[in-house]
Parts: sequence; structure tokens; C-alpha cells
Amino acid sequence: MEDTSEAQRFGAAIAVLLVQSFGQQGDDPSFADFQAFATLLGTPVASGHLADAKVPGQVRLLLGWLECKPATDPAVAATV
Repeated sequence: MEDTSEAQRFGAAIAVLLVQSFGQQGDDPSFADFQAFATLLGTPVASGHLADAKVPGQVRLLLGWLECKPATDPAVAATV
């Protein structure tokens, strides 16, 4: 499995696969797909937490799912 090959190429000890979701909190069907993917890598995942994937090699792979509300137009306008 080549999940961590780029991290290893750069000499990193840890790689992170983080998904930032802007869907409905707790109601995003993509999270079920992410859970299925994580299960294939031997680890359960929970939104808002990092989990260690069980992958071969020297680089530790962390998986994470983050739920965020999309910014409102006034919030974006206030940043410029």
C-alpha cells in the first residue's frame, strides 16, 4: 500500500488525511463512505477526532473528519 509514500519521500514521520465537510452536520452521507474507507484501513473514525490507520511502513497515517458550517456572505466580506 502506497498511502504514505509522499510523506516518506519528504522524510515525514506522520501523514494526515483530513476531510473538511461543509455538509449538514451529522447528516452527511459522505461520512458513511469515509467510515467504510477507514474500516478498510483497520480503524474506526469519529467526526472531530484523528484516528491511527493501520498501514504498513514507517510513516504513521492519521485519518480525520471535520464538520464545518459554510461561512456566510457577511462573514467572508468582513475578512477583506
